[in-house]
Amino acid sequence: MKQTYNPLHDVQDQNKFKQMVEALRQGETLSPIVADGDDLLTGSHRYAAYVQAWNNWNDEEPGWQETPEPYVQILEVDEQEMLSTYLVMDVSPDLWKDSHMVPTTLYEITEDTEIRAALKDQRAYERPNLDDVEEVLSYSDEYRESELIRLGWI
Repeated sequence: MKQTYNPLHDVQDQNKFKQMVEALRQGETLSPIVADGDDLLTGSHRYAAYVQAWNNWNDEEPGWQETPEPYVQILEVDEQEMLSTYLVMDVSPDLWKDSHMVPTTLYEITEDTEIRAALKDQRAYERPNLDDVEEVLSYSDEYRESELIRLGWI
């Protein structure tokens, strides 16, 4: 993976970041990161650690010569599931970064077991109204899209 992604935030915990870089140097695997296109929904620290580790590896920094190429798995969210997430949250996709509700709501919506597993640690944040989740999931794809257009979100 060498694609550039937009993390939710900068590194806020230097110790966590350094531990992850060291784990990658030792050939360990970090938990997958969930993304919507170029935007990361989780894993700001993991992604920053991956980038730093890959740069160290690529530049053959001391201690990295024998390390396998660093890797972190990026799981891509289905577009319809993201649209459903925005509808449940009743927030414009332009504002999604302002809320930890995106990962918690997506956890309730997605049927992808890998994505659910990657999002399980995000569930400590504010939870969506499950009645809203059920209602939005009952929408047809066409109705969901018409609602998003009506609301000016797409």
